[in-house]
Amino acid sequence: MDAQQKIIAQYYVNRYLEKGNRSRSGAGVQELSAPKLPVWWGGDPDFAGLVPREDQEKDMEIQIPAWPNGSPVPVFSDILTFEYRRRGDLTWRLAQECTIPGPTSPGEPDKSVTFLQENFPGHGQYLLRYRVKTYNNIEEESVEVAFIIDKEAPHYGGQSPDVLTFRDDALIKAEGVTDAYLAANGDKLAVVIPAYNDEQLGDTVQVFVGASTPDPDGTPAYEGSFNPATREVPIPGDRLRALPDGRLYITYRLLDKVGNRGQASDAAVVDLLIMPLPIEPLPAPRVPGIEDSDTQFNLDDVREGRDSVLIELYANWLHNDRIVVTWGSVEIAPYIVVNPGDTIQVKIPYSALAQAFGASTTPVPTQVGYRVERGRRRFDSDLVTVEVDLYVPGPVNPERPDPINPNLKPVTVRGGGTNAEDNKINADDIGLDATAVVQLHDPIDAGSRLRLYWGNIDNLADEYEPDAADAGMPYTFTIAWETIDKGPVSTDVPVFYTLDQVTGGNYEMCPPTGVDVSEAVIVELSAPDFPDADLMNDGVTPILNCRSFVGSDHHLNVAIPPNPGALEEGDEIEVIVQGYSDYLGDVPAGDEWSDTITVTATQIEEGFTLQVEPYEDHLLPIGALGLVKVTYRTSGAPVKIGRAQIYASTTTPGGTCFPPFLNRN
Repeated sequence: MDAQQKIIAQYYVNRYLEKGNRSRSGAGVQELSAPKLPVWWGGDPDFAGLVPREDQEKDMEIQIPAWPNGSPVPVFSDILTFEYRRRGDLTWRLAQECTIPGPTSPGEPDKSVTFLQENFPGHGQYLLRYRVKTYNNIEEESVEVAFIIDKEAPHYGGQSPDVLTFRDDALIKAEGVTDAYLAANGDKLAVVIPAYNDEQLGDTVQVFVGASTPDPDGTPAYEGSFNPATREVPIPGDRLRALPDGRLYITYRLLDKVGNRGQASDAAVVDLLIMPLPIEPLPAPRVPGIEDSDTQFNLDDVREGRDSVLIELYANWLHNDRIVVTWGSVEIAPYIVVNPGDTIQVKIPYSALAQAFGASTTPVPTQVGYRVERGRRRFDSDLVTVEVDLYVPGPVNPERPDPINPNLKPVTVRGGGTNAEDNKINADDIGLDATAVVQLHDPIDAGSRLRLYWGNIDNLADEYEPDAADAGMPYTFTIAWETIDKGPVSTDVPVFYTLDQVTGGNYEMCPPTGVDVSEAVIVELSAPDFPDADLMNDGVTPILNCRSFVGSDHHLNVAIPPNPGALEEGDEIEVIVQGYSDYLGDVPAGDEWSDTITVTATQIEEGFTLQVEPYEDHLLPIGALGLVKVTYRTSGAPVKIGRAQIYASTTTPGGTCFPPFLNRN
């Protein structure tokens, strides 16, 4: 007998005792027939009085059997009053009253009366009766009827029930749900519903499955009753095959007869292993940093992006497999397989590399491998041993693997002239060696080396091997003028030193110091050209002759070539052309010609041509054999200049190139 049946049985016991007490006291025992509730659940007596969920918020149509000795004529009426009380409440409450006109006689059709929903608003068991006061002012009560308003789901009002188990619990938890298991068990997975509080006849269960915790509002894999003896329900194999292999999450919730739904249980989590499994041992991984004859993995490999492990796509892989790489004793965060190529690349964070290397000052042999996880199953690879060297002498670099170590002091650069300035090479320093002073770090590791660079890592300026006594002291590097003069040219030339070991290995560098060399070092632009130049009679030596002065005005074309990367749009350049009457270019002849131009992007990319004229002012005075020099330069720092010169002649064997000019005056 379930709890609901016990309530109803107890009601009839109490009612019998009440009637006996009334009989012994001499009261009449005839009672009116009980009110008739609506027919629910197809009249199933196991659920008599249990109000369906959809009817709990509605008024209830009650049928009242015609009572004896009612009003015999329509002129008079009987008064019917509903009374109710909750189970356990001793006080009957007046619900509603209605007038029933006569005639009323036994055997007539039942009278339909509406019992208002406001009288049974909450969860509980209710007793309902009616009283009839007939036309002659005599009142009698009816037999009670019980009904139940159930608004609470099973298990302590719908709380989350215990996690389900499996019919073959130990096997499933050890080996997972496999295709072979389903084939041997009717293509079903039998799960077991644990016992729960307030279990009632008519309770049902919904079971949900997923690759993660299932949505309790999704489509159940099973919905219905369960055998109270075995408590098993089946999950169809096709619902399991629709999920990816890996972790299988199964939850359920309880529902009662009226449809109250409890909370979902926590998930039972096991492996789902329907597809073929990876084959051990899996192939060893590859480490790009030790390939191509490089047998040691170091900081250069990290900085150049060779800090990964390469895994050849293994047999029987599946989407959502988890690959866990091990670098020494350190496990890398799982890589989830999704649309893989032939090779899977797993990046190794520097934090993992550093943890595995530790505080060693010598290379560390490190085993590298991986495992594939599918559910809780693990499939291990062969291992490869990598020699790892991450040691750098000197102070700790908080930004490692970044090569710039903020704990290394930067240099201060000064030119060699009498007006030297910090971090600037000025005109007074031209041709003189410069210095770079640095305060050395403390302590100095044995075998350390400092190498000073000007501009870039390919331009070594000086080097020094300190010893322990130099720790914390200033040291002065020397920078030859030839190193400065070959560039680069900028207001911010980087000057820095690296710290490594005399034997090589990893290096770090100090923060670079920007040095302004714009007043001392000239940037050479592309040399200008003379598109109409001819050759001397040796067929080799270029010269400007009578054929080089073109047009009706006999001008000279000077071509300024393209200078992409050297000039910028908006730069202002001055072009100067000067003739000389001697072939060494020492004696100016004629007026200097000049023009100032603000260059465009097109002129920088394609070059442009200028016309030097008038001929008689700038070119004619050159005479039999002289020189033309062309210079163009920027107006701002750093100075950028392009230069060219060419032999020139403004004569013929019989006179000048253009005789009419001789008679101008």
